[in-house]
Amino acid sequence: KIFAVYTRVDLTKKPEWFDSFRKKYDDAFELHSTLIQPRFVDESQCGDTRQKIESVLEGHTPAHVEDKKVIFDKRIVEKESDGSFIFMLAAQENNFLLTLQKALRETLTGYGQYCEPTSREYEANFKPHITIGSNMNTNAKT
Repeated sequence: KIFAVYTRVDLTKKPEWFDSFRKKYDDAFELHSTLIQPRFVDESQCGDTRQKIESVLEGHTPAHVEDKKVIFDKRIVEKESDGSFIFMLAAQENNFLLTLQKALRETLTGYGQYCEPTSREYEANFKPHITIGSNMNTNAKT
């Protein structure tokens, strides 16, 4: 089995071009930020894993509505090995989100068989972001 922990993102303010851009370049996925990267888990561990995650989530309820607000405003463009590009928006620092991710990471230390080797680094150096475009090439017109 594979598990990961994501938080759904519901944008309250976005530019006019945003929806059409996503439809063209990344409509397959619901907007989210990955807290815990995908990794393998033995089927016999699924119940225990779920319980650990739920325990962390229950213990990290936002104290204020402001804690839930995350501002994604820093552009990131990364080149993939196939020459295409990924377009992301990084979040401004949000202590609640950083604390939650750290608590999840610490609770799940025994689950280290990541699906992709690079995932370990992404998780250890957590930088909340949303991907809004993928598989973009240099000929893309937006």
